[in-house]
Amino acid sequence: MARLSMFPWDVLKIDRAFIDPLGRADNAQHVVRGIVALTHSLGMRTVAEGVETIEQLHRLRDVGCDIVQGYLIDRPLRSGEASQRMTRRTGWDRKVTGISWNSPSAQDDCNAFNNSSWE
Repeated sequence: MARLSMFPWDVLKIDRAFIDPLGRADNAQHVVRGIVALTHSLGMRTVAEGVETIEQLHRLRDVGCDIVQGYLIDRPLRSGEASQRMTRRTGWDRKVTGISWNSPSAQDDCNAFNNSSWE
């Protein structure tokens, strides 16, 4: 942890091992909140990987996570396909590059997320 501030990084990825228990274990949200707070205090942004449920998405928003990625957002894409989608911007969030809200069952929650103050 002491060396974290010594590197010239501007983004810290939160491993899915921390994300998976969100919504099932109270201490999981406390741990993620601590990671986000530490990262922000160092002037860095956070990316949560492995987001698969609306509950996880809501919890991450509540603790101030900056960016999310995972199957809730979209399946993994080849670089060419990702470039095409970003060029067309079809179904892609306009605030957070790379976020797509293609899951019909999550559309309302995703619209609320899309209209939030996340950058």
